[in-house]
Amino acid sequence: MRSGNTISSLTVSVFTASFTSTGISFDMDVDKNKRAASSGFYGYLSDGTKKKVKVFVSMFLISACQLSAKALALLHCRHPAELGASYWVFTLLSTLVVCFYFASRYLAYMDSEEGEAQGLTMVLDATQVYGMVVGLLAVQITTLVFFLKNTNPEYISMFYSTKSGNENIMGNFSKGN
Repeated sequence: MRSGNTISSLTVSVFTASFTSTGISFDMDVDKNKRAASSGFYGYLSDGTKKKVKVFVSMFLISACQLSAKALALLHCRHPAELGASYWVFTLLSTLVVCFYFASRYLAYMDSEEGEAQGLTMVLDATQVYGMVVGLLAVQITTLVFFLKNTNPEYISMFYSTKSGNENIMGNFSKGN
């Protein structure tokens, strides 16, 4: 029953970290000072409680999927001065793609003579391992689409923009921000 405790502990940790990350992103977006200082970046949360709840749940699930994939702290660092939008999307999706590789490595190692020599036994079979990875990928893509559908349309580009930190600073400077 040790694996059940580990999975429960991991789930609680992922949900806690995801809730914290989502809360930080949410609070930063609704902050009036941040919206005034960088109106082209902050403000993707639409007015209206229902849309805000939908976006919050989407952000939470995106974070939970991302953390789950990396574990088996994601602050949405898509600002040009941080990761940047296009790199953020790349890391979001590439993490799940890389999971397929590591799932295959896990299965190959556990089935090898070296794995057997160390007394290791396979806890999950191939169907379970790939099922989890495909499930995470499906939830990740679905919630990302749902998230983008429920954000303010004029802010969608900030999730795939290739603007660099220097370009962002120069743009703010020339606008007098």
